Amino acid sequence: NFGQVVRIFLAPFLIAAAIIVGGAWITYEHRNIPEEAVFTLMLTAVICALWATVNFHRHVLLGERFGWLPRLHFRETAGYGIMLIPMGLVLAGCTWAITLVGAELIFGANRGDQGLHYAIPRMVLFTLVSSTLLGALSLRLFSLLPGLAIGAVLRGYTRPRGSIPTILLIALILSGMRTGYSMLMWLMLTQLDPLTIMFILKITNLVIGIFAPIYAISLLTALYAHYVGKPAA
Repeated sequence: NFGQVVRIFLAPFLIAAAIIVGGAWITYEHRNIPEEAVFTLMLTAVICALWATVNFHRHVLLGERFGWLPRLHFRETAGYGIMLIPMGLVLAGCTWAITLVGAELIFGANRGDQGLHYAIPRMVLFTLVSSTLLGALSLRLFSLLPGLAIGAVLRGYTRPRGSIPTILLIALILSGMRTGYSMLMWLMLTQLDPLTIMFILKITNLVIGIFAPIYAISLLTALYAHYVGKPAA
């Protein structure tokens, strides 16, 4: 329902955008603002993002409908945001460990003296593999969060059969798209003039910045609906 998606995201997006623009203007004018003010602005922007995310989950899973100023479900939004912290820490720890392993595989054990000609293919391959694994872990963890958005108890997959290969395949496709995009941008840097590259980057970053979060939230909602399912009434 495109109309409902617009209603769910428009108000939080406008509020967050106003906060970011206002914060940038204050910083430009005063050069120095208190850290408490910066924290408050960032926290408000995060709440806006959680506000829209929770309502999108509720619309898809419960059929809840919203007006132009969607309801803010305080308890569900707070629980969602709090649970993001330990999940994010787990993902950060895994990322750090995999990065250390990758650095050793690519540059360690006397591999550094082979030159970039040998290092770049290993970097591309390792980036593809590591981002696939981290992407799969992210999908597996964060696909449990829609349950908190609808007021359910956080629980694991109730229908886990086939979930691992499916999630790995999705993560591999997304990782391949990111790697391909990065390689395309790198090739453009060697072929186009700086102004054209800057224009293309601004357009692509704007499009990705708008649609990628919506797609990610949709994907998490779909995984939750398929492998966990909404609780019985």
